[in-house]
Amino acid sequence: MYPDLKNKVVIVTGGFRGNGKAIVNSFLENGAKVYSLDNKFNKSEKKNNLIKVKIDLTNFKDLEQLIKKIGTKNKKIDILINNAGITLDFKKYDLSTHWYKTLNINLNVPYFLINYCRKFLIKSKNPSIINISSVSSKIAMSNNPS
Repeated sequence: MYPDLKNKVVIVTGGFRGNGKAIVNSFLENGAKVYSLDNKFNKSEKKNNLIKVKIDLTNFKDLEQLIKKIGTKNKKIDILINNAGITLDFKKYDLSTHWYKTLNINLNVPYFLINYCRKFLIKSKNPSIINISSVSSKIAMSNNPS
């Protein structure tokens, strides 16, 4: 248990499954208030310190409004974890669709999210931004040009 995480306001993208879900659960176990952002949730809902937010992260207008709402309500954001990432099957999408979808989620979303959160992060005594990437950034995978 990490008592210094108690009551921290945490935003995690891609929190529906996998690493994101494990990150969300770990922060919850340590007493943090966690906003889990993902488009795969059936609906937005709040349960204790977990706030699941169904959102298309590439809708930057909605994303900016959400961050303003979270930051204003909590008066700060302590931790931002950019975990959401995609890889699309190269065979199922034309090259331009694949390229733009991948860049939007894997590059643009973290960039804009950091900027939207910035003014609320600086209100925290010890803010953190964690950007999570894939092994695909180092090793080429077949049928996966991302």
